[in-house]
Amino acid sequence: MRRGIETALRALTPEPCEVKFGADAGERILQLRISVVPDRGNRLVLLIFDDITAERRARDALKKLNFELEDKVRARTQQLQEANTLLMSYASFVSHDLRSPLTVVRGYLGMIEEGLVPINAEAAPMISRAGKAAAMMDQMVVNILKLAREEHEGSTKAHSPAVDPTPVVDRLLTHFRGIAQNPNTTWIVGDLPRVQVSTAVLERVFYNLLANAQKYSAASTAPRIEIGARLSAAHTVLFVRDNGIGFDSREAERLFRDFSRLSTAEKTDGLGLGLSLVARLVRSNGGRIWAEGEASVGATFFVEIPTAPVLAEAAEAVV
Repeated sequence: MRRGIETALRALTPEPCEVKFGADAGERILQLRISVVPDRGNRLVLLIFDDITAERRARDALKKLNFELEDKVRARTQQLQEANTLLMSYASFVSHDLRSPLTVVRGYLGMIEEGLVPINAEAAPMISRAGKAAAMMDQMVVNILKLAREEHEGSTKAHSPAVDPTPVVDRLLTHFRGIAQNPNTTWIVGDLPRVQVSTAVLERVFYNLLANAQKYSAASTAPRIEIGARLSAAHTVLFVRDNGIGFDSREAERLFRDFSRLSTAEKTDGLGLGLSLVARLVRSNGGRIWAEGEASVGATFFVEIPTAPVLAEAAEAVV
């Protein structure tokens, strides 16, 4: 301790310095501040000691904890990277295994459509629809793999290029019209602005929402499904509305839980996973999803996602 004081006195600096005394667990740390006080032509030196032992120990403990946390974060990050790589590999295997039998199916259906295999006139439309459905499924498998790759690389987030939803919706409507249970379904598509998510994300979201809208409105006398959007400065809200069986609005939150099915959907097929997976996908891209409905009247599903920068500026100008 004496050595520390002598050093401080020789420097005679107003900057505080630390003085230690004792050893091991009994060590104390003092902060020494020196002030020169004039006294009748003389200079007196005022020494002020502050015990900062607890503060220093707390700081050292925090530093040690930070190092330990950084090590744990690095280890956890490596585990997540390995898990993502494994999932990506699995998605590739699944894509390959699904496309192989699809290729066979499409090949045989193509041969029938080209007249290489004779069929009667009544079967021709069914073969054509089956061929379109197989082609759509093949494209879906490709897009699911693309989506998995984008999620793995983190490229589905808001920095991805703005995408026009209209071609995605048009392609899906061609598919759903071809497999419609009720040919009297009316499809209405409004103006859809560009949004800040990838095409693969849009396709998965709209495919699920349109499939549900078609399934739950098929029993209506005149099914009506509307796709539209509402634009704000920061977000775009896309929606799919139908006049089907609807649901009790008090059960709305259950729609997005895993394996959860509402009472109005008990007579239809499904596992109750589609909407929960879509909700996770939307949330992972900075958006949110919710639903409004009324039993025997219909349902509307809303998806809020980031707006493309150019359109956001235009919306702000309008406001």
